Amino acid sequence: MKKLFRIQHMVAYLSFKQISIIAMMILIFLPNCAQSQIKSHEGAWNLVYMKNISSDKLNWKFPGEYTGSDVKIWTKDHFIFVGQFKHDTTIVDNYGGGTYTLNGNRYEETILYHARADWVGSTLKMLLEVKGDSLIQTWPVNDNWQIDKSNYSFEKYVRLE
Repeated sequence: MKKLFRIQHMVAYLSFKQISIIAMMILIFLPNCAQSQIKSHEGAWNLVYMKNISSDKLNWKFPGEYTGSDVKIWTKDHFIFVGQFKHDTTIVDNYGGGTYTLNGNRYEETILYHARADWVGSTLKMLLEVKGDSLIQTWPVNDNWQIDKSNYSFEKYVRLE
């Protein structure tokens, strides 16, 4: 109660012009004081873990059965990835790119070019989540954006500086 009385007492001594100037300063500087909580997916990301589940069983994982590296880059509305993996003595080039849409965590890639020609022109529906410097993609999802826990792929990336 004492604080309220002090504020009312102080305001009584300020002129309308002074109050207006203080209010304008608060309105101008307050938005700049707020910390941004936006977690953007745009930029370059390094693949650090990937697994594929098929018929409730681990089909393969990276690193593990596969070694190598892969980088994925997002701009405002395009993506590209490039990498190379090794399984036993077989080396596989991995590349592709296209356009995407993202609404919340609902992510759709339209593939314009890919190492596997049969994927060109297809659209993949995924869940995408950014947590700090980590980005996770899980796919495919059905029309209700649900994952089939018996058959899916999981990819984890870390942001590149």
